[in-house]
Amino acid sequence: MDFSVRKEFFFENDHYDFIQISLSPIGLWPSTERKTRLIRRFIVILNCFSILLLQTLKIIMTNYKIDIIFEILPYFLICFAGIFMHLNNSINSSQMYRLLEIIKDDWHEQEGTKEFEVMKKFAQDSKTYSIIMLAIFYVPVYIIMIASTLPLALDFINPLNETRPRTLPILMEFYVDEQKHFCPLLMIIFVMLLILGLTLISNCTLFLVFIQHLCGMFYVVGNMVDNVFNDKHCSEVETYAKIVRCIKYHKQALEFEMKLRALYEHVYLGLVIIGLFLMATSVIQLIQKNTFKLENPIESLVSIIIFISSTIIIYLKCYFGQKLIDHSTYLLNKIFNTPWYLLTKKSQILLWFMMARSTKPCYLSCGKPFCISIQFFASMLQTAVSYAMVFCSLH
Repeated sequence: MDFSVRKEFFFENDHYDFIQISLSPIGLWPSTERKTRLIRRFIVILNCFSILLLQTLKIIMTNYKIDIIFEILPYFLICFAGIFMHLNNSINSSQMYRLLEIIKDDWHEQEGTKEFEVMKKFAQDSKTYSIIMLAIFYVPVYIIMIASTLPLALDFINPLNETRPRTLPILMEFYVDEQKHFCPLLMIIFVMLLILGLTLISNCTLFLVFIQHLCGMFYVVGNMVDNVFNDKHCSEVETYAKIVRCIKYHKQALEFEMKLRALYEHVYLGLVIIGLFLMATSVIQLIQKNTFKLENPIESLVSIIIFISSTIIIYLKCYFGQKLIDHSTYLLNKIFNTPWYLLTKKSQILLWFMMARSTKPCYLSCGKPFCISIQFFASMLQTAVSYAMVFCSLH
């Protein structure tokens, strides 16, 4: 599917322009030239595997010390999460583009109606949440990088007889003198983290846009149901036609949900496992006996930031899963609270079908057994803390 042939490209508007900005650098934007997309995807994957390789070499060079492994493990897991999400969207790019096309068609269909304002609100919320997620990742990165350069600043402001020891924010094996080549190595790590962050946030942003639009579709159906009863001068034929329109749009929302689940269901099982281990290792780092000593300020700062950032991002994912559940059941309450009994038997039957389908909420699953929700996040956090406590008690 080539979006670039269209004279008017929908995703250049103020509500969705951030999708193009975020997806284009990592090679997922459809209108970008194919060769350029492949090169950018290769750079993203190469960056993730480079981090994994350099940290694996560090583990080998330190003779597999358990404290080094647990200090490196969070970055391992974050890289694997980035690889999983990026490969999933790259391999299933045709499905991803189809969902974007559905969003575009849906906006054109609702343009000029009352429901159009609802769609704009949910789209604007997507943009806001994306900026929040961007800040959650990049602000800590800049804090860590600035903290790593403090010895350089102190050597300049208040020099000692010897150079203060410098510590890289991430343990990697470059096979060079880290103290002598500290600044170049720090810049390399900074660029790697920027690319990794862009990979994670861009793929999360795409997922967020799909979820927000789907929630907006369910909300629009609820408003359509309200409009059926707001106009008391409608004839029986007009009322019936409005209900049919509600059912058709509800069906479109359910089809969108099925496509979205097919795109993310299997990859989310891997992401949940990664998230569980990420929170557990972060907690282990926090409660290690040397974590909060003043002589290790950078290590302490990194451990705290990783735990807070990873927990917030995992929470947001589960929050949007819960939001989807709530909005899909919202329609049931809407229909139930309307005076449906005043309608003709023919119209009542249609509403009963909608009500019956709405009793089964839509949700995102990670594999078959788990449903992404706030309750699931609480279970993950409790399990991660339990595993961390057991591990620390044994060591």
